Amino acid sequence: HFIHPLTGIESTDRDVIRARIRKIRAAGFNFVRFHTRCEIPEFFEVADEEGLMCQPELPFYQSYPADGFNFDPFRDARELRDNFRRYPSFAVYSIGNEGSLGLPCMKALCRFLRETDPDRLVLAQDGGRLVTPETTDFETTPMTVWPRGSANPPRPFLAHEYLNLCVKADSRLEGKFTGVWQPPVSRAARAAWLEKFGLDLAFGDRLQNAQHAIQKYWQKYGIEAARA
Repeated sequence: HFIHPLTGIESTDRDVIRARIRKIRAAGFNFVRFHTRCEIPEFFEVADEEGLMCQPELPFYQSYPADGFNFDPFRDARELRDNFRRYPSFAVYSIGNEGSLGLPCMKALCRFLRETDPDRLVLAQDGGRLVTPETTDFETTPMTVWPRGSANPPRPFLAHEYLNLCVKADSRLEGKFTGVWQPPVSRAARAAWLEKFGLDLAFGDRLQNAQHAIQKYWQKYGIEAARA
């Protein structure tokens, strides 16, 4: 929800933000995660008004920073807390994306956040063996659809990368890219890849259509199963 292909960054226009948040709410969602980042204050202000809960995330991918700055998760946690704690829409702290900052560090960070901002939940990095009562307020569950009634954890649970199904970028959209984001796959590159296997672009396009169809049905089935 935070990809902005024309501008590259979030708009500060509250009407633009409000229109996007209302699309999220209309689709049946009441919670968003900011992947290895935090949104701007204007987003939180509108989220307060529109009833959208937010999960800002410390800028760590696995065990290293997601940008070119020094490793200091406690500094980042303090800045996040001090600058955004006044927004009711700020619902959950996330320590980072995938992997681990190390179990001792994650325990200390969780303890620090619980002591200094006890009204919010804390999420460790995504799941697995590092999800313990000392690192997070959540449980983890399978990444795929689970049988009804089989997931009944003692705490709220998250489904990490639930329904994740990778589909390559559609090279037919190359001409639609007019902003700061460039097409990840060009028609020429796709043609070169297919040619290695004796295939042409027409075959690749049929395969792309099939991928999109599979993803659509898989996500519809999975979301309905989760709601059940």
